[in-house]
Amino acid sequence: MQTLDLKSYIQKEVDQNPLLFYAENHSSDKKVPLSCPIRSTIGANIASHCSHYELLLQEIGIALESKDKKIAQILMGSMDEKGFLSDSLEDLSALFEIPLARLTKVKDQIQSLIPNGLLCQNLRESLLFQLSTLSKKTCTSYRVISDYFEDLLSNNFGKLSNELQIPIPTIKQEIKQDLGSLCFYPLSSYQEERVCHIIPDLFITQEDDKLEVSLNDEFSPKLEIQKKYLEKAYTSKEEKNFVQDCNTSAKWLFKTLNRRNSILLSIGKYLTNKQYDYLQGNTDHLKPITMREVASALELNESTITRAVKNKYVSSPKGTFPLRKFFTSALINKSGEKISNSCAKDLLIKLIQQEDKTSPLSDEAISSHLQEYGIPCARRTIAKYRKQLNIHPSNKRKIW
Repeated sequence: MQTLDLKSYIQKEVDQNPLLFYAENHSSDKKVPLSCPIRSTIGANIASHCSHYELLLQEIGIALESKDKKIAQILMGSMDEKGFLSDSLEDLSALFEIPLARLTKVKDQIQSLIPNGLLCQNLRESLLFQLSTLSKKTCTSYRVISDYFEDLLSNNFGKLSNELQIPIPTIKQEIKQDLGSLCFYPLSSYQEERVCHIIPDLFITQEDDKLEVSLNDEFSPKLEIQKKYLEKAYTSKEEKNFVQDCNTSAKWLFKTLNRRNSILLSIGKYLTNKQYDYLQGNTDHLKPITMREVASALELNESTITRAVKNKYVSSPKGTFPLRKFFTSALINKSGEKISNSCAKDLLIKLIQQEDKTSPLSDEAISSHLQEYGIPCARRTIAKYRKQLNIHPSNKRKIW
């Protein structure tokens, strides 16, 4: 359970159990500085974001007849976070029992009012629609997107040049000129920028030449039981049973919280000890550590470790990051030493950053380079790491 979830859970238990109360040094209004502000663009389903939903309805509502406004609501409620329709018009027609022709008419009306590709089925259809509204159906860019969209996404300008009999520089220039002013995600202008904060569950702090590990107990306050209720003599059996049930529930909560905190702290201390050099800045690479190793060292089940570190964050001298970052599988280098797979991933990123983009490295070539550095990695492993790092294959990294 994450720190904020834990706080809400404890508050709920205190509200429901009259025997529980916060210790005197607890202040529910205490403000704790949050670490790691992260700027993120929030764009979820339009139907669940009233501000976006209502804003769009206001823009188009004036021009639509009252009978068509409900259809407009259905269409916009069927958009994904990018502004494309999640379902086909045929499916929506069958689902809401609205004639297809009427759905199409309302969609066309909305698109005439907001001509940025809103309510199209996908990016390709959206770009074609926008070019069409700009009277560019005969331009090269329109034909490329219409007939060779996958080749464009793969940067396969060689094939485009051969098929269209147009020099590559000319194709690039026309696409840059025509697509530069288009909207790739129709809802982007309606998205909100928010600052999110990560609240660490653990703190790793420098104390002289040592690293100290502590829990973030600001959101896990100390609880106590009001003994006066336990010591009171109850004449009603119902009241007595109720108090006993509350006492049992409180003890179970204490036991659960203590176990949760004890396991999390033990994991933090073990990882800090193993990754001391990394946290002190003596090396840029983590040592290989698996869930099984930690479970064995702490005499716990591997599943317990997995649950304990899930969605947990740690604040350390190296920054704030997921606790899961400490866990990396091992590779055996040419010297027979165990190294973390993060070493291979870091080198993979470096090789791709330095590659010749007109002739990018294949997975096989990257594998060979890593072996030269003493890190054996099969081509399949390179492909797996590349996908984990959201790096495209060589054919999509090529610049013609």
